[in-house]
Amino acid sequence: MGSLKIGHISTSRQAAAFARRIASDEVKTYFLQGSWGSGKSEYLRAVKESGPLKGFTFVELELWKPKDKQSLASKIFSVTNPRWAKAWTLLGWLFIGLAVIGSTVLAVQSIVPWLRAWTGGIVLLTGSAAMLTTVYGFLQNKWLDVDRILLWISSRTLKNARKPKVLVIDDFDRLDDETQKELYLFFNMIHGRTRIIFVGDMGKLKNKEDNYLGKIIDQKVSLPFQLESKNISQKITEAINTRLKINFNPSVIEELFAEDTLTARDANQYLSYVESEFIGQKKKERVQTEQELFIIYLYLFHPDEYRKLVRGWMPAEEDGRNSAQKKEKQDDNEVKSLITANMDSVLQHNKNNPPDFCTNTSMYFVNEFATNHSLVELNETIKSDAERRKFFLINDSSDSADYEEILNYIENMTDREYQTVQEQMEYDAVSTMHSQVRHVPNRLVKLVFTRRLKLVEQPLLRSMNASSEEFDRALLDKFEGIFNTVEASLPDEIGITERMYCYRTCINLYGTFMPVGNSFGRSIPAINEDNVSAYFTVKAKEVEKAGGFGQHDYDAESLITQLGYRYWLDGPINPKRNPDFQSKVESIEKLNPQEYRAFWNAYDIEPAESDPEELQGGAALSFSYNNQPYGKHVLARLND
Repeated sequence: MGSLKIGHISTSRQAAAFARRIASDEVKTYFLQGSWGSGKSEYLRAVKESGPLKGFTFVELELWKPKDKQSLASKIFSVTNPRWAKAWTLLGWLFIGLAVIGSTVLAVQSIVPWLRAWTGGIVLLTGSAAMLTTVYGFLQNKWLDVDRILLWISSRTLKNARKPKVLVIDDFDRLDDETQKELYLFFNMIHGRTRIIFVGDMGKLKNKEDNYLGKIIDQKVSLPFQLESKNISQKITEAINTRLKINFNPSVIEELFAEDTLTARDANQYLSYVESEFIGQKKKERVQTEQELFIIYLYLFHPDEYRKLVRGWMPAEEDGRNSAQKKEKQDDNEVKSLITANMDSVLQHNKNNPPDFCTNTSMYFVNEFATNHSLVELNETIKSDAERRKFFLINDSSDSADYEEILNYIENMTDREYQTVQEQMEYDAVSTMHSQVRHVPNRLVKLVFTRRLKLVEQPLLRSMNASSEEFDRALLDKFEGIFNTVEASLPDEIGITERMYCYRTCINLYGTFMPVGNSFGRSIPAINEDNVSAYFTVKAKEVEKAGGFGQHDYDAESLITQLGYRYWLDGPINPKRNPDFQSKVESIEKLNPQEYRAFWNAYDIEPAESDPEELQGGAALSFSYNNQPYGKHVLARLND
């Protein structure tokens, strides 16, 4: 961990050019402009190491660091004359130490007799030290301005032509107002005689209204173009692609990085979080890369927007309908900022793998572990016969997280991805349905049937009229391949009525209700109850007329196919589409008990749970049969 950083940005050519300007005979004062963390220190290091400045001594003032309570003059003196400053400090401590030692010895000499022999020398030494310390303090306070002397010595040192100096004042913009004013007085003493480089962000300077700095600065110098935010952001993309092997669309992060004028230090901080989330928190291939990178960006550089996500903010749906969690209302006159616009677009719900932010929100937050499987792991599961097949047998009510994850993964696979495993998936789906009579399909089986429908429908739509009978027959002929291919690998055949059962239970033949304006409409799938019924009617009638009808598994399906697939218990939308049970009553009564029950279950006609002596849906069976309402007869058989 911690190895993900932007690559070194070479500025040697620009540094050498700046060094030549500094080393020229014309002594000038420069202001190196750049925000905090933008690479000024590294650039100055390259300038200092350039050939033209080999004979120069760099004196660096870092006055913003709260090291001690020294006066400004003392701090300047300590960097311009470090040896004298250390000697002066040691001498002061020596005097204080001697005074303390001497006073202590005099205090204990009555207790330690042998110290009396040294009394004269100790008194002289202690008195001298105390007197010198007192005199120094008195002179400094009354007649002697030590700070002015120290500044004068410092200026003489800096102006020494035989030993040329370059005075660097780092982070000048971070100094307080009073310190900046004091420094201007000192700079006036050396201006034009010593090369000076101010380093900082001119936009954050104090006393700009007095233009103190403008009177001193000869040239403003910008950092090299390579250190601009736009170029730094491209280094971020390069680092993520090459070191984490993560492919993504970098446009959003690069645009935001440039917009926010972020620095190399910001870039490395961002990359450390990227490494922590994708590797440390194991999110690589478990989250959508662009969304996770964007959320990390919000966390670091736009914390207010990140807190919105934590509080439950969701992007408004692109089609204008409200999502489950409504987006906070904005002022009608407000123009969306770049960050707000990207929150709406980047975090939009999509049907891609892995699950998106809207689907699995908490996993995308910083410092949260990814709890789902990676794409590699899911792909390995799909390709493993043993692992894959067990999911086709899971009950939908099992509350299995792995099952839900596999479902979501397959549903969001592209057609090209799915086609690489389509044959195996279809074999498992059909063989599972064939493994027991009237097996109840789970959502995974239904998903496989639905995806086959989509894949056989698309090429036909390009060459045929979707509303024609020829299209319906061609579509169902193509779809039948799901049974024919699997049947070739099974020890017995998949009968025509079993196939009818699979169509009825594995495909949504009726369609889906959806709002249309102020009312509702129905989306009708390409394979639907009408064309399935038409496709199998001839075969269904043959089954019904065959000997022994009603005693075979799935015989009820031949009647369901002819009669229709549902009865509207609460009043049909179209009464003509309701099954005419009376027309097939003789054949219905030939069904064995298992098929008889399966037939009525298809129409939700069964003994009521609240009262087994009442028939749910009995209104559909109000006609007479054997001198009694047919509903009573059906109830009696179902209760046997």
